[in-house]
Amino acid sequence: MTTGHFDFAVGMSGGVDSSVTAALLKAQGHSVVGLTMKIWDGAVQIQEGLKHACYGPGEEE
Repeated sequence: MTTGHFDFAVGMSGGVDSSVTAALLKAQGHSVVGLTMKIWDGAVQIQEGLKHACYGPGEEE
């Protein structure tokens, strides 16, 4: 049962490092909460040419 007390708060970037950090702390028996922030405007449209720049050869959205 969660009491609202956590040993660690981990800033979750969406990458592997923060996820592994949280998992390792949990595996060691700590109570962990992950925090994230929305720091972009969801209404912003990405140009089609730039959207494809994020993917390598053979990768798709």
